[in-house]
Amino acid sequence: MGKPTMNPAYLDTQFWGTIHLSNLPSPCYIITACNPMDERLCLKENKQRNLVLQEEIKNEGHLCIEITGSSKDLSHQEPSFLTSAPQENLIKWAKKFNQRAIFEILNDSLFLVPTDQPDQKFKLGSFKERIRGSSEQLKQSM
Repeated sequence: MGKPTMNPAYLDTQFWGTIHLSNLPSPCYIITACNPMDERLCLKENKQRNLVLQEEIKNEGHLCIEITGSSKDLSHQEPSFLTSAPQENLIKWAKKFNQRAIFEILNDSLFLVPTDQPDQKFKLGSFKERIRGSSEQLKQSM
């Protein structure tokens, strides 16, 4: 498990949302449809892409919790979903929405999973230590 050859910002991602770790299935995953291949899209386009992704997750009957991934300084944020869907589904959706990676949560361990090599995941440490607060707090801090 070396260092990934992708945007280093992924390694420092923080998460904002109302998350109760004791209620999460293990494993679970975090995915977004925003900003494909690090291309910054407008807010409207990102919202539309995420609505389609959310619908696909829910239509398959999986847990789908809104969560926001952000840089430490909050300068970059991506609305995302925490889901109980199987990794194969996440990789399929990530490729469909041109995403480089997804996050996996296994108990309290957070992993970065590259979509082109899902068997080469990278351990990033404790998920609990990256949860910063509710989405409402995030909006108020902006």
